[in-house]
Amino acid sequence: MQKTFILGPNSTEPAHTNTGTLDTDVRGAQVYSTPAREYFGAGLQLINADGSTDMAIDASIGGTPDSAYIDSTTANWTQAAISGTWDFASTTVFQGGTESIDATGTVDGNEMQLERTSSISMSGYSAISGYIYITSFNITKHAISMELRLAGVAQGVSVDITDFVDTGTLNAWHHFVIPKEILDLSSEDIDQIAFTTHSTTGSPPDYYLDTINIEETGGVLYSFAPPPGLVFELYSVDFVLRNNVSTIDPELFMGLAALTNGVRVRTQVDGATRFSGGVKVLADWLDGGSNVKSVIQGTSNAAIQIQGLAPGTTIRVDGNKGDNYNLSISDDLSSLTSFKTIIRGGILR
Repeated sequence: MQKTFILGPNSTEPAHTNTGTLDTDVRGAQVYSTPAREYFGAGLQLINADGSTDMAIDASIGGTPDSAYIDSTTANWTQAAISGTWDFASTTVFQGGTESIDATGTVDGNEMQLERTSSISMSGYSAISGYIYITSFNITKHAISMELRLAGVAQGVSVDITDFVDTGTLNAWHHFVIPKEILDLSSEDIDQIAFTTHSTTGSPPDYYLDTINIEETGGVLYSFAPPPGLVFELYSVDFVLRNNVSTIDPELFMGLAALTNGVRVRTQVDGATRFSGGVKVLADWLDGGSNVKSVIQGTSNAAIQIQGLAPGTTIRVDGNKGDNYNLSISDDLSSLTSFKTIIRGGILR
């Protein structure tokens, strides 16, 4: 332990500056210091698994999915209530087929599972999708988690599917598309999909699930995660879009019709979602607290920069904790001239 004694002019009790653990046998003031860290201002573009920053792509769902649930008689898959009351043949509301999974009788910790007759490799698939119909939800108290498994053993990580839908709009079907990278999956074998109801206090959420698929193509993730040993203090996020439009309509997505699934953004800190939201038209960014930073308008083309500021001063994204900022796309944005996302802040090391 390094120790420095500091004496005042009229004091017989020294202050101790320690680099190490608390010195419990010393009286007087103890002052602690930590090693100096370097700080670098940075602006970084989000990239996908291929290292590309280009978000003007076709990320819409395609190919042939493996359907885990259409109704209670879905081929190759069975349903089971691990705990709680689940109705796998509800006709109250349904999105595809003639039935849905009714979770309105579940409470905190209740879990159900969809199980395939044989395992499949995620190497041939890109995302998990489904529909959720919410009749009651509190964003500060409720969550609905999804986890993929192989013979009861978790593969990857669980996610809260409500991070990928608009929970503020009740009594409507919402489509969620979760790229497999968010689940920390690449080529693992899986044969089960589990859903769990979470409620910290009060009444639990009420919801239905339907049309749950393992998608062959579509759903692309762009992210930034500092490596271990680095901390990124995120200050702002800039979304820069360009397209061949003569006017910028706030009720369109830079000239495109309102997106079906939307651009979904999420900040993960300390294993929890610090922020999540979605954008289907340009005005949705403003509803979420972002601002139009700049606009360049030509006769037949335009560019817009929309900036979102971190709540408070900054958000600390810590590489040692696996923190990350990510954006997912599951619509066709290929007709845009350009779409990129830049995060700004500082790197501590």
